[in-house]
Amino acid sequence: MKTIHQFKIKLSFLFAAILLSFSVQAQEPELDKLKDDFEKYRQNLENRFDTYRDSVDRAFVRFLRDSWKDFAVYAGNPTPIAPDVKPKNQPNYPKPDYNFAPANRRSEEIASEIVNPGRQSSDSDFKPSLDSEDEKSESRAIMRTLDIQFYGLQLPLQYDMNLKISLNRSFNQSIPEAWETLSEADYYPTLMNFIKVSEGTNLNDWGYVQLVRKFASQLYPRQYNEQVLFTCFMLNKSGYIAKIGYNRQALFLLLPSPQEVYNTPYMNVEGLKYYVHSFNPDYGHVASIKTYEGQYRENDHSIDFTFKKSLHLPKNIQTKTIHFTAEVKHSLDIQYNQNLIDFYEEMPAIGFNVTLSAPLSEPALNSLKTGLQPLLEGKNEKQKVDLLLNFVQHGFEYQTDQEQFGKEKYFFPEEVLHYPASDCEDRSALFATLVKEVVGLEVIGLVFPQHVATAVKFPTEIQGDFVTHENQKYLICDPTYIGAEAGMAMPKFKNSSVQLVLLD
Repeated sequence: MKTIHQFKIKLSFLFAAILLSFSVQAQEPELDKLKDDFEKYRQNLENRFDTYRDSVDRAFVRFLRDSWKDFAVYAGNPTPIAPDVKPKNQPNYPKPDYNFAPANRRSEEIASEIVNPGRQSSDSDFKPSLDSEDEKSESRAIMRTLDIQFYGLQLPLQYDMNLKISLNRSFNQSIPEAWETLSEADYYPTLMNFIKVSEGTNLNDWGYVQLVRKFASQLYPRQYNEQVLFTCFMLNKSGYIAKIGYNRQALFLLLPSPQEVYNTPYMNVEGLKYYVHSFNPDYGHVASIKTYEGQYRENDHSIDFTFKKSLHLPKNIQTKTIHFTAEVKHSLDIQYNQNLIDFYEEMPAIGFNVTLSAPLSEPALNSLKTGLQPLLEGKNEKQKVDLLLNFVQHGFEYQTDQEQFGKEKYFFPEEVLHYPASDCEDRSALFATLVKEVVGLEVIGLVFPQHVATAVKFPTEIQGDFVTHENQKYLICDPTYIGAEAGMAMPKFKNSSVQLVLLD
């Protein structure tokens, strides 16, 4: 389908060509009249385009007025690795044991949960964008600027004063009215600001949600319901699937995701699992929420938590010295970006399949490479991986998440460098990133009952415990098993089933 903007351009060329052909033979008075007629015709068409653009929101407003239904809200699923069954102390490897028969191991590959393949975006490189219907060529809005703090960025973002809305408790009526007010305001500059910031910082989908949400919290301070509606409006305008839900007291932002989001309430609508996000920190769990079936326009992209690229956030560099012994004692001075740590802190609980694939920041990766490369020179791939195992096993204190936080928390690789202690899935995420970036080998995650490790594919045959994926051998590498080299699995897991987690 041709966009409105493209169609307008083609019409302009068509008008110019027709006028040129007439001007060869027409007298000047006739030509002036012809120009006037064409100008009126063109203006009429542009008005029709504007009417079409507005009609999308008007139709949605009419839809909202009488489409609310009650849906049950379910308690969020807990993180899959229970904190009370992890080892309290880091286990030590006594001596090599290669009696494990790999043919007896059952391997089951698991990938990110697909919420609903029929509604899932097929574009893996989706980026938030502005639909051509939303273009406003001539704005008479009264523009203001809000200064937003966004993980180290100082963002002066423009907005139309008409974006200010106010909701009353008759939500079934005030929500459609507020949506209509937003759609009639000049939201184009604000939306373009969001898109430009997203492109400049490599935000993932959740980062884009946070950008819109932080702007909303400044635009409507302590007006949590207005924040929810504005955020939902802007996400829909950006191409995302997002719904509004409400009960007697509050509005909620409903967002589907292709990944499991733990410890977050959810509801099922038309085969999609929508996670319930409350902007009011004092508001607890609810049993049911009113929302609607159907989507704004034909949006089909849910909120993906994976990171396609490393985030480009301003550098707030923190340093840390890591001590470990590999034949002799070593000390590495590493760096990490505190702004990225703050970003991760505000993410909901996401599974190992997301943290395992997340990249390190440029300062963190460069400092690790600088410290590790001299130790890796002259070594073969097996020796390099063993050194990285030694580094992760000995360089970081072990502590379960329950002991450190009182809850289960899966670390991103950068967080392992920041927090005083880490456990099995956290170290596996950091180790996997180091193997990929420093040694250049393929790695997968392993989820045993109550334990997480990794496995690495080597270019040559190496003896040891392994799993297979697509007829390829991956040697087990356990960053939590003190003293264990590549190919050494914990004895208690040698006959256990294992799930494979593939990196993006």
